[in-house]
Amino acid sequence: MCENVLFLRILSFFYTAMSFLRFTIPIILIIKLTFDIYKGIINTNDNSFKEKVSRRIIACVIIFLVPTIINVFLGLIETVTGMAFNYSECTANIKNIDYYVEKRELEEKLLYEKESSEAYQKYQNAINDLTKKIQESSSSTGSGDATAIRIGEKYNVTDKQLENIAKVCQREQGRPEGAAAEAELMINKYVLSGYSGSFYDYLFNSSNGNWWHPIKAGNYGSTKLKPEIKEAVRKVVVEGQRKYPAYINEHDCISCGDVLYIKTDGQSANKNNRSDFVQDKTFVYTKYKQNSKVKYWIFYAFPDEKSDPFGYTYDAKDKLAAISK
Repeated sequence: MCENVLFLRILSFFYTAMSFLRFTIPIILIIKLTFDIYKGIINTNDNSFKEKVSRRIIACVIIFLVPTIINVFLGLIETVTGMAFNYSECTANIKNIDYYVEKRELEEKLLYEKESSEAYQKYQNAINDLTKKIQESSSSTGSGDATAIRIGEKYNVTDKQLENIAKVCQREQGRPEGAAAEAELMINKYVLSGYSGSFYDYLFNSSNGNWWHPIKAGNYGSTKLKPEIKEAVRKVVVEGQRKYPAYINEHDCISCGDVLYIKTDGQSANKNNRSDFVQDKTFVYTKYKQNSKVKYWIFYAFPDEKSDPFGYTYDAKDKLAAISK
């Protein structure tokens, strides 16, 4: 506890206040004590001054003993709860708050680097396994094997543009597999839209990008981009690596309340149970489609164990087929 930065800052404020009071209050009490004695000498019939003097002396002693009293009290807490705490040690550490701030930042950085390294290695292993299954096809329009990688359109973007795309994907899904699927969906919607400008302009310099909340809200810029997610998105955008059909154009958040309910083969299913989602058979009803003629889209896959469900609309599938002719 004596190395906790927030606790040390609170203790520092308390210690400063107590140091001020330890000297200020006794001085005030001494002045009042002197005044009481003077009154007692002047007015010999006033018998209450002795009681006042006693109270003020006791108050002075208590003020000086406050740190000791606190330490004893916290010692009792330590005995009862087993939580180590030493007032003297903690007050000594107040002088080293900057050290503990730097230490915490370093520990967080090391933890982040460790987690990033492990997550990237996991993703890279998955990519290596999938790459072995690459199919001899330049088309990404077929449903095919959901575990196979196909090579699709490649897009030239600057490193800064790639970072912005990856940040949006990270805010939407949070993990490499989900972020890669998000990048694929971005490309799919770009192609299906028929937008005449560049892929990057479609996302960030047109109203089409408002489909993604981080772009609409403009809150992706401050995101601390994870290197493994940037790499996952780069493989999709720059290298054209595609895992899912090119008609995938929908995803919605279950925990956020975007998904209202689901049906599989016409029967109601549990939207909170991922095993209830069946590829090409589960209809996902969302709050965004309740004013549409077709109030659902069709589930295709969960890119990872924590991602949103991804899927497509029949319109997207038909439109892609028409584009491909």
